[in-house]
Amino acid sequence: MNDTQTQIERLIELAIVQRSELKQLVSELPQLREHLNAEIERTFEEAEPQIRTELEEFCRARATDEHAKTGAALAAKVEQLSKQLEVTTAAKYSVLMAERAENANLLAKAEARIEDAASMLTHAVKEIVTDELSRFPRAGEIDQLRKEFAEPRGLNPRGRWMPDETYQRLDLVTINGDSFVSNIDGNRERPSRTAGDWTLSAARGNGGGGGGVTTMTDLVPVPSNGQLLIGNGSAFVNSTLTAGTGISISNGAGSITINATDGNITLDDGTAAAPSLNFTNEPTTGLFRASANVMGFAVNGVSRATMTTTGVTVTGTITPSGSVHAASGTVGNPSLAFSADQTTGLYRIGASNIGVAVGGAKVLDVASTGLGVTGTVRATTGAAVGGATAGAGGLAFPAIAVGVANANTLDDYEEGTWTPAFASTGATFAYAEQFGSYVKVGSLVTLQMRLRTSSITGTTSGATAVIGIPFPSANLNDYNTSAGAVGLCDVTGGLAMSIGNGEGTNITLWNFATITQPTASSLNGKYFNATISYQTA
Repeated sequence: MNDTQTQIERLIELAIVQRSELKQLVSELPQLREHLNAEIERTFEEAEPQIRTELEEFCRARATDEHAKTGAALAAKVEQLSKQLEVTTAAKYSVLMAERAENANLLAKAEARIEDAASMLTHAVKEIVTDELSRFPRAGEIDQLRKEFAEPRGLNPRGRWMPDETYQRLDLVTINGDSFVSNIDGNRERPSRTAGDWTLSAARGNGGGGGGVTTMTDLVPVPSNGQLLIGNGSAFVNSTLTAGTGISISNGAGSITINATDGNITLDDGTAAAPSLNFTNEPTTGLFRASANVMGFAVNGVSRATMTTTGVTVTGTITPSGSVHAASGTVGNPSLAFSADQTTGLYRIGASNIGVAVGGAKVLDVASTGLGVTGTVRATTGAAVGGATAGAGGLAFPAIAVGVANANTLDDYEEGTWTPAFASTGATFAYAEQFGSYVKVGSLVTLQMRLRTSSITGTTSGATAVIGIPFPSANLNDYNTSAGAVGLCDVTGGLAMSIGNGEGTNITLWNFATITQPTASSLNGKYFNATISYQTA
């Protein structure tokens, strides 16, 4: 009995001491919370602008690498177009030579036919005259026949047929590529292959009938090697091709050879609105020379990128469709840095490990295991740990705490409400007031509760406890008992309360006067306002 009394007295003394400590802890808790929030906000305010800036620079570097690939692709495309141009030029030249050979063949055939006709013409005329003379023996008629059937005079070239001109017999004209000879004097009819007053002398692409022009030399001088017949604005002349930069031309007998001497294609400078290298269906998109040693890329007449010896400048938004690669870099020379501050940026520390350098010193170490910070962390908005979602302010913890074995690590914080209740064997309680709230910091839980019954039925003589606490007590050792403070209670003798080691979710009540647990009937209609702190598992 003495041991029991001693333990009870020791328990009461411990309750009094812990009540004082609890009051001090409760009074200091708001200040601790404000200090913690202020420190977290300051830390994230310092870190956020730097992290955001470094991510923006990382995106820019990724875009730079993508444009380098684009430049290489464009260079390859230019090389491909150059080769296609060379092949196309050679093919067109071959067609031109084939047409020239065909024209020479047709001309030779026409000259042969004209020569045959001319050699037979005189003999045929003489036969006709002889036949007619035999039919008209009279002298006057013979003279008339000799006049009518005299050997014909030569053709009279008159050039292109004109509708306001009058043509005489044997006038030679051209129209639509055909040559015609007038059959009558005072001829104003339009020449055609069906016209009765005109005789087709030479047709387009075929030998024509009649006399007149027999060879090309009757119209133009014989050209030298490599000369072509071309108009100069007023007449046809013989002229050779002129070679441009990087091109050589070799003229031979009946042949022209064109070669590229340096493999280059030279273009005009162009502008963004009219790029010198563009597309048939989109002439305002392509390449142009922006200025000395600066190549421009135009899209729809607007300069979107320029390339210089130092890099690429882009106007607009870069949206890479693939990955952007960079060298590993070092803390003193980050691979993704700023042109005006080349010791500040991102670099690769090692496998799956990114470093952030500022002024050549590491401030962030990002690895698969977490984030390491060198210096002070400030937050301008809310922050979160353990997979929680950050709010507008403060530090957010997950709904289910992620326990950390380190004794110096805060792994949880939670505020909420709970529903306290009296429990006694055989008794049923109804309440006029029933409310509870809690704050959990790490493993330390502080409960506040307010109870007042309106009625109690059933067996009311049994010991009564408070049940329903939100977190079970820890099972640490036999002497780990938490005592609470009862702020308002009008139960006769007063009440004390405690949460023993491993008692689960119950709070044990004690009557100060009797040092026993109160009965249910003693609590009927009584006020019970209390606070207790304990350690949860």
